[in-house]
Amino acid sequence: MAVGLICLIAGVIVFAKSKGKESETTVVVQSGKKATVSDVRHPENHESAKPNFSTENFTISETGFGDIAKPNDKDSETNKQITERKDKAKEPAISDKGSKEEIVNEQVKEDESKAKGRDFEEWVVSHFDKKWWTLNEWRGDKYANGRYAESNQYPDLELTLKVRGVETRIAVECKWRSRFNGRTLKWSYPEQLERYRAFAKRTGYPTFVVIGVGGFPSDPLNIYIIPLSEMPSEKVNVEFLKKYQRRNTGKNFFFDNNTRTLSAVSPLLNKA
Repeated sequence: MAVGLICLIAGVIVFAKSKGKESETTVVVQSGKKATVSDVRHPENHESAKPNFSTENFTISETGFGDIAKPNDKDSETNKQITERKDKAKEPAISDKGSKEEIVNEQVKEDESKAKGRDFEEWVVSHFDKKWWTLNEWRGDKYANGRYAESNQYPDLELTLKVRGVETRIAVECKWRSRFNGRTLKWSYPEQLERYRAFAKRTGYPTFVVIGVGGFPSDPLNIYIIPLSEMPSEKVNVEFLKKYQRRNTGKNFFFDNNTRTLSAVSPLLNKA
């Protein structure tokens, strides 16, 4: 009797322990990890109870549904490129504005230079008396897209003097400068000077460079009349120009057929 009672009590104890183990049976949650019932009841004690997050720009990791997804690299790169394009779109506005202003300023300077050159050419032409002189050529500096007439490389003017039935054709290059640059004056470029020389040699025309300095293009203070054959370079100094210097008195140009020289008035002998 006593033995039977002991066996019954032992059976009850074993049955109770087995029920306790069943109550701790593992449960699968979203993370794919195992947790006990007690863990489910008290989620703060287990990391699998942490909430999952997902957005349109996130992808699910291969490690499991419970892992927080990483940003989509492709979408991030796209957003970065969009941002960079927006930044670049703002920058050119300033540089474009600066470039346009520079172009406008250069164009204004070029137009002013041409206008001054034209004014001086008009002054020179007006001092060849049309009673004796015929204006054959008056070249301009027109060009478009880098194209220009070949004749633009020749001296500005070609005139013919007719005296007692004898005709003599000459060429004149006109230059005006507001002042000397120190003690020198640059009136042309090496390549252009060579073209002038080639022109004079080919045509045989007496060719001159008439330079106005000071005053205004339409009324220069001093003029210098230099035979091209005596012009040493595209840049000359004050000492060289002295013997060709003339004071502008408004008198017309005169060409001496015997000496093949062009003059205007008496040489300036250090007199006002």
